[in-house]
Amino acid sequence: MRNISVFFLAMTICFSCTPVPEDVPVGPSTLKEVTYGNDSLQRMDIYLPKDRKESKTKTLFTIHGGGWKEGDKKDFDGFVAGLQTYLPDYAIVNLNYRLAANGTNLFPTQEQDVKAAIAFYLDRTSTYKVSKNIVLLGMSAGAHLALLHGYKNDSGHHVRAIINYFGPTDLTKFIEEGQLQEALMLEVIGATQTSAPEKYTQSSPVTFITSTSLPTLTFQGENDPLVPIAQAVILDDKLKENSVPHEFVRYQGGHGDWPLDTYADSFDKIRSFVNQHVP
Repeated sequence: MRNISVFFLAMTICFSCTPVPEDVPVGPSTLKEVTYGNDSLQRMDIYLPKDRKESKTKTLFTIHGGGWKEGDKKDFDGFVAGLQTYLPDYAIVNLNYRLAANGTNLFPTQEQDVKAAIAFYLDRTSTYKVSKNIVLLGMSAGAHLALLHGYKNDSGHHVRAIINYFGPTDLTKFIEEGQLQEALMLEVIGATQTSAPEKYTQSSPVTFITSTSLPTLTFQGENDPLVPIAQAVILDDKLKENSVPHEFVRYQGGHGDWPLDTYADSFDKIRSFVNQHVP
């Protein structure tokens, strides 16, 4: 995934940081380390564009990867800068969540954190002068969390689309892909599929796909050794079965180790997809 870091670095833009005020001016603002919970990892960075309006400015949430046990929102800083270039009218929220470690923060902790962070933000849209329409974007484990929230927990129907960069979609199959995937699932779920099958199904985005599910854009490496393309195919088949608007984009390469022009192409496709599907 080295090229991801290179791409992010190339796209990084510097912004001044401001504390969270009671009322945010309509000029561009960056609010760092906004707290949505009591844990030190329950934080988000909020990037607000200029000339935004509560009636029309949409928000894109970005959720980092790392196998649900590693990673940080700062890994996405350059990615955020790129998205600001391609989607300048969007607010962006770059999210941290609690990580599974040493038997703590097991599933569904990460799912609950995404739900809590989005609820926190939606409660303050008047303060931030943005609408309640949001798009979810995640990479790897973060994509799994984006899909899971969009298909399962969006009771208020505020999510309008999901961008999935090579996320696990069916954990009941993912655990069977190999020893690496099996060990990872045991570490973050804390039980085998035989002993706790409901934990695997309830944490699998495909479980919750219906004919009313959200438009979904998937990017997947053909030779991904960590999240095999079979996971993207399972998602694609379930979306087709339910006639859900979606696109499935396959790239050469593995788990995000794609050339820079591939990432640029994915950003072009994101812009086209949200322009088509997000009101």
